[in-house]
Amino acid sequence: MLTFNQLLRYSKNWDNYGIEALFGHESYQKRFGTIEGSKKNFVDPRNSEFNNAAVLSALTSYTNRYFVEGYFGQLNANYQQKVLPFSQFAP
Repeated sequence: MLTFNQLLRYSKNWDNYGIEALFGHESYQKRFGTIEGSKKNFVDPRNSEFNNAAVLSALTSYTNRYFVEGYFGQLNANYQQKVLPFSQFAP
């Protein structure tokens, strides 16, 4: 499993005005795998290890991958230290 985050913040002030911006990105990746098998005709019935069996009766495996990526942002503005309406986005 891997998760990566990147954030970028910007702030700028002038006499009575100010803006702040935040942009971000995140990605998530997960890999899951399984292996499954069975054998029969065990030489020693008390030993259940695969090496003790003579005949392979089934064997299967698969791998799944899952990936998600997202972006977001926020913009704030102020006038004389009073917060003005802001905008956000997250597609």
